[in-house]
Amino acid sequence: MRTVLSQLVVLWVVSGTAATGVAISAAQQADAAKAQDLLPYRDLYTPEEIQKNFRPQQFTPFGDRKFYFEILVPSGWESHLSDFDPDQLAQDKESPVQIADFEPGGGVDDLGIQVLYIRAAAQTGLDRIVTDYAQKSRATVVARQRAELKEGAAEDALLRMNSEDLGPMLVRIMALRHGDIVFIISAGTVEEKYEKNKRLFGAVATTFKASGK
Repeated sequence: MRTVLSQLVVLWVVSGTAATGVAISAAQQADAAKAQDLLPYRDLYTPEEIQKNFRPQQFTPFGDRKFYFEILVPSGWESHLSDFDPDQLAQDKESPVQIADFEPGGGVDDLGIQVLYIRAAAQTGLDRIVTDYAQKSRATVVARQRAELKEGAAEDALLRMNSEDLGPMLVRIMALRHGDIVFIISAGTVEEKYEKNKRLFGAVATTFKASGK
């Protein structure tokens, strides 16, 4: 979105004992359960709810079909292709470039969704891209998971960061690869509103589809 949230986008021993193995497994299970609660991505809405509360949209950033994508947008929200600086595009292997933003409108400036991209070699894992994103954003990773979507595997994470204007924020980011382009869907709000919006964020992120050539 073109408000405060947009400014937050990229400021850019293994033991042989059985007891240890059980402890690690329990910790992993706890982490997975936490991630599934904070980052839901399956069975979020019924088809009727999707039809009522969202609308599909298509975008071609830069007028280049390579960046074409489709996404579900909450009904009543405003949608924009983002302004960009040519210098940003020249550095798109170093830092993500914002290409679209979505906001509720009506003066709401603490809730929004952005789509970004970064160029990354095939050997660069999505987990590395998400980790770098969090570090450059000065954010703490609250939860993360590997999500298996219709479009392929995605790296999914919830970040906590601070806004001088809004205070503590929770931002969900999902990274998906399309050739040498990695798309990043970033959906965030103030911490106290995250629980209310986590299903909406999940629906938008998981229905993202890149099909450009």
